[in-house]
Amino acid sequence: MQFNKPIIGLTGGLASGKSTVASFFKSIGDCDVISSDEVSREVMQPGQACFEDIVKEFGKEILLPADDQGVEYIDRKALRKIVFGDSLEAQANLKKLEAITHPYIRARELELFNRSDKDYILWDVPLLIEKKLWDYCDEIIVVQADRQTQIQRALTRDPTANLKIIVDILNTQATNEERVAHAKYVIINDDNVSKKDLELKVSRINNLIMEGTVKRFRKNLQTIKA
Repeated sequence: MQFNKPIIGLTGGLASGKSTVASFFKSIGDCDVISSDEVSREVMQPGQACFEDIVKEFGKEILLPADDQGVEYIDRKALRKIVFGDSLEAQANLKKLEAITHPYIRARELELFNRSDKDYILWDVPLLIEKKLWDYCDEIIVVQADRQTQIQRALTRDPTANLKIIVDILNTQATNEERVAHAKYVIINDDNVSKKDLELKVSRINNLIMEGTVKRFRKNLQTIKA
């Protein structure tokens, strides 16, 4: 699929530090960062067609109690308990949820791609490899951490998180080796990597994208228009 600027995919497993990497790219200012997780939250808000479809499929049991304005939101933790696990029922529920949400998410992301006025798009997609979305991307960056680091970070981020659900989520995701097989750049982000080192690595990759990918893309685009 062709866009009017390069799409750089950013992916990595749960709690790999991908959001931190995305924030460093955003601070440089050359790209628009479009996060699939943020878009997912947006399309699942009350009043959205996606919200209605999810509640219709899974029932009102997945809703939080109404707030002061009488609005009921989806309880994402309750939803995770239904769709992640070893049982056939959980696996079927995950497929149902993805069949509902992914078309809405993709449509909104494509809209945001076309609105961007930056030099390139950094597309932050946790399941880029799992869902075989690499055809949308000109290049892919993988953020990698070892599993124990991922588990510890996930528990630190949310002390109320269920360890089994964290492991179940990791088990549904691609391995580091599967991601790296599609990567142009790999960013190691284990616990022994400082934020400063991470920021410098992001800066170097951004320079390579700007001097290589972006320039080539513009040149090719001019050739096509000529």
